[in-house]
Amino acid sequence: MMPNTSFLCLGELLLRLGPPDRELLLQSGELKVYLGGAEANTAAALSAFGHKVQMLSALPDGPMGEFALAELRRRDIGCAHIRRVSGRIGLYFLNPGAMLRPSEVYYDRADSVFAQAKVADWNWADTLDGVASLHLSGISPAVSESAAQLCLHATKQARDRQIQISFDCNYRRALWERWQGNARTTMRQLIERTQVLFADPRDIAFLLQTPLDLDISSKDIGGQAPDPKAAFARAAEQAFDHFPELNVIACTHRDERSVDNHRLSAFMAVRGAAVYEIPGVELAGIVDRIGTGDAFAAGLLHGLKRDWAPQKTLAFAHASGCLKHGIPGDMFSTGEQNVLDLVEQSGFQIRR
Repeated sequence: MMPNTSFLCLGELLLRLGPPDRELLLQSGELKVYLGGAEANTAAALSAFGHKVQMLSALPDGPMGEFALAELRRRDIGCAHIRRVSGRIGLYFLNPGAMLRPSEVYYDRADSVFAQAKVADWNWADTLDGVASLHLSGISPAVSESAAQLCLHATKQARDRQIQISFDCNYRRALWERWQGNARTTMRQLIERTQVLFADPRDIAFLLQTPLDLDISSKDIGGQAPDPKAAFARAAEQAFDHFPELNVIACTHRDERSVDNHRLSAFMAVRGAAVYEIPGVELAGIVDRIGTGDAFAAGLLHGLKRDWAPQKTLAFAHASGCLKHGIPGDMFSTGEQNVLDLVEQSGFQIRR
């Protein structure tokens, strides 16, 4: 039996609208609808892995809010901390890529009910009662000034209660620029309270205002390809030096050959220990890339809660991210055993 693994995921719930069959946006006038949002995607995967999960968010009254609640409840995600108010839900439109045409995302989330949510809208003693881990991402504070204050307050309250905090950088420049928010300062304040960080070398270079050292400007004298593990190790060391509460840093590394053909590897650094690596896996014929990083985050958090060895934890996270590439929509929707089967390479035969 797992220990207290109650998660609270804080973030905006969005509707994703996109055309079927990889058509161009509005090519035929048809749109498919999925529920999404970085933290909700992570919540869905954590719930699928057997954890008790609650969402902290805001939804509008009316049918769109009801649709979002029904999708969360269908995935056994608690909704007690979701406020219902008059207003609008955030939207984003996906123009799906194919072959050499990259995907595009268009946000329509200004003045959503989440963007207008305030710290005083929640009773924090009740909200955090029984919570073992708080998860959020850099997208949520980027939505508005009040959302940034909400995230800062939630992490302060969690830290005061010795609740584990995990943070996925997910830097979205366009969202921050819309209200002229100070992304670097806000995200650094959040990470100062964080124990588990999802960040790659680019994220860390941005946060610390250091040169981006990826060894990719040129090949070395021996003609060797760049070493992403070494770049991650150096960036993680810098982050550990600047953020003393950090214990774990992890990320994926994606080599894109085309929209439909990627190679995905993963790295994890543990303070005072080693840097772990999962070599790249070929992902051909990708169904849906959206939410793959959130599935990776959930897989890593699951392994940490299970108290697995670091290499197994990273392998499970990597496999979760890989599997999400084959699932339509934003959310991961398969359980622990299917991920373990991939880790253990049990094959692709039909399971009866």
